[in-house]
Amino acid sequence: MSPEAFGAMKPAQMGAMSPQAFGAMSPEQMGAMSPQAFGAMKPAQIGGMSPEAFGAMNPAQFGSMPTQAFGAMKPNQIGAMSPEAFGAMKPNQVGAMSPQAFGAMSPEQMSAMPPTAMGGMKPGQVTVLSPEAFAKLFPEQAAAFTAAAVASMKPNQVGAMSPQAVGAMKPTQVGAMTPQAVGALNPEQVKEMSPTAVGALKPTQVANMSPAATGGLEPAQVNKMQPASVGALKPTQIGEMSPEAVGAMTSKQLSSLKPTSAPGFTEEQLAALTDAQKAALKAEFKAKLTPDQKDALG
Repeated sequence: MSPEAFGAMKPAQMGAMSPQAFGAMSPEQMGAMSPQAFGAMKPAQIGGMSPEAFGAMNPAQFGSMPTQAFGAMKPNQIGAMSPEAFGAMKPNQVGAMSPQAFGAMSPEQMSAMPPTAMGGMKPGQVTVLSPEAFAKLFPEQAAAFTAAAVASMKPNQVGAMSPQAVGAMKPTQVGAMTPQAVGALNPEQVKEMSPTAVGALKPTQVANMSPAATGGLEPAQVNKMQPASVGALKPTQIGEMSPEAVGAMTSKQLSSLKPTSAPGFTEEQLAALTDAQKAALKAEFKAKLTPDQKDALG
């Protein structure tokens, strides 16, 4: 059949075709079909298509495919599609895809997906994505992930994200990250996070941050941290913080500091504290300070 004949096919005719017939379709025939005809596709028909035929799909066709058809897509079919086609994906279509198919996505395909489609991703799909794909995420896409999807992110995926994408993450997303993933954050990413997002970090997450990352914390971010999270800071982490960041700590945060963290404080940090802040420090904490630190504290 000519491409023109395929372009005239009605949905009912499309739905009646055998998977074997679909497997014989050329890219030109596929590209000529109407989006309405694509809406009648069945999973078995999709599974029989060649990667070359998949590569001929346009956004309107791709966006018209029924949800169940997406579950039949194979990795080599996904890999052949244009980034523009991915731009038409809907959340329920994304959620129906197999993790194996997701693993074949290129960074360019990932960056073309609308933010609403990102919201349809499941944890098993997120874990198979390459760090290079994460590096292509736009802020709006990062902000659309569900908390469950964020919880499945691996350290090398998080570490590959742009500072702007990390900065777009919401408190519920940040709070869902594993301690290992938080440990992959770099100073530039941390600086972009909102104070409320930093405030969502749990003690186990904070304890896993690199000293360089805690050194990137801004005063407004530190001020919003949970007292228990401040109490989880290690000496090496505290030592990298700016005097201004330490000076932004609240009385409740300072009273939560463990005595073991005392050696990490610099004289400049201690000197930045007000009298009210100094009064919040527990006696057990002060007892662990060196003579020089005590002089700086005043």
